[in-house]
Amino acid sequence: MMRMTAATSYPSRVLAGVMSEAEFFGFLATYAVPEDRGNPIDALRQRWRESRAALAAWPAHEPAQAEDWDPAWGDPRALEDRPGVSALRRQHPDAAFCSAPVSALVAVHPSLDLDQVEYWASRLGAGGGLAAPESNVAPVGFHLLEDSRAVEVRAAYALLGAYFTAEASPETPLPHVGLHWQPGLNLIQVGHLGDRLVLINGHHRAFAIARAGAARIPCITYAVEDLAVVGVSSGGATDAGIRSERPPLLAHYLDPRIAVAVQLRRSTRVVRLSISEETVQERS
Repeated sequence: MMRMTAATSYPSRVLAGVMSEAEFFGFLATYAVPEDRGNPIDALRQRWRESRAALAAWPAHEPAQAEDWDPAWGDPRALEDRPGVSALRRQHPDAAFCSAPVSALVAVHPSLDLDQVEYWASRLGAGGGLAAPESNVAPVGFHLLEDSRAVEVRAAYALLGAYFTAEASPETPLPHVGLHWQPGLNLIQVGHLGDRLVLINGHHRAFAIARAGAARIPCITYAVEDLAVVGVSSGGATDAGIRSERPPLLAHYLDPRIAVAVQLRRSTRVVRLSISEETVQERS
């Protein structure tokens, strides 16, 4: 079983104005820490009203297109050999390295973890921050738990090897065991959804880049028909919200009138690993 451990809460920015009052307080009830731990309800209700009013005054969204890659970010061809790029191109043959204007980039996630933003801000480098470092999975580590004892993921081979060694004998040779642990494609990805540019992956990096003053975000873009195609979680924006007159934008996170400071609960992710045994007939 793998568990991601971290602090019990973290500072965030929430796009309160894109939600109704019931949705915002439902979000708080699900994800936020209690009122006595940093989320005064009356103050947040007033901030929701202010966010709603500021969003209503925001200009209506206009059609947007991706722009050319900035040569100052380096040669994107150097990224072609990254694990997952070829797989992405097989799924989306039109995928291309481009840039997306911050002012038009739709954000599907309703909140940003400011601890992760600071983490990415400290690591942005070559390629303008397009690609996550190869060695990185997240600011906090994953651990493998065995009998409630935490060990590092890289010890998983040793754990499985010890298990099968204990079960093996001269009459029963060791079976072939494999364990593959590797983060998926971790590029800033933007989807063309109609006339909208939708930020699919890399919200924290994109915000860190925009906060530093960049007007455009380096990304890999491709066409999508709807959010379900790209696997956006149900906790994010809906197709209807993204196609609305004033969809949630990355730029809204830069506007303190719209983005509300909230302490959210840090969740624990658990991935359970099970070992199954099968009998396979040898080929003659």
